[in-house]
Amino acid sequence: MHELDEKINIGPELVDRLLRYFEQNEGMSGSSQEDIGYLFEVLPATLKIALTRFLNKDAIERVPFLQGKDDTFYLNYLEKFKPMRFDAEDIIFEKGQKAREIFISIKGEVINAHTNRIFPVGTMFGHDDILFGRDRLHSFQATSELFTLRLERDVFEKMLKEFP
Repeated sequence: MHELDEKINIGPELVDRLLRYFEQNEGMSGSSQEDIGYLFEVLPATLKIALTRFLNKDAIERVPFLQGKDDTFYLNYLEKFKPMRFDAEDIIFEKGQKAREIFISIKGEVINAHTNRIFPVGTMFGHDDILFGRDRLHSFQATSELFTLRLERDVFEKMLKEFP
C-alpha cells in the first residue's frame, strides 16, 4: 500500500483504511504490488468509492458534468471514461461520421470547425449527435494539445437512463 501511496499519493487516511482491510482478509498483503484493477475487485464498496474519487479528483474538479454525482455514479461509470490525448490540429471526429462516443475536455481546447466555437476545459462535446440519433453534424478539432475523456455511446446511453 505504501508503494501505491508513493505512486499516486492517496494519502495516509486511505492507506490506513486499505491496510486495515488487508489485515482482516486472508490471502492479501498490504505490502503486495496488487494492481488497481484487482483492488477494485476485492475492496468493499466504501473503499472503492474513496479510491475512485481520489484517482479521478482532477477530472471531477474540472468537469461540471462529473460534479455532484452520487457514489453509485462514480463507482459504476468513472472507470468507463477512457483518457485520450490529441495534438494541436488533430481531428477529433469529422462531419458525417457515425456518432460512436462522446468526449469531455480535461486540458486544452477544442473547436467546432463549422461554427468556430471554442469549447473550454470541462466541456462535453459530441453528445448532441447521440441524443438526436444522427451522424456527426460538425467536425471537431484540437486547437492545442488536448486531453479528453471518451465514453462509448452504449455506456453514455445507459448512464443517461440511470442518471437523467
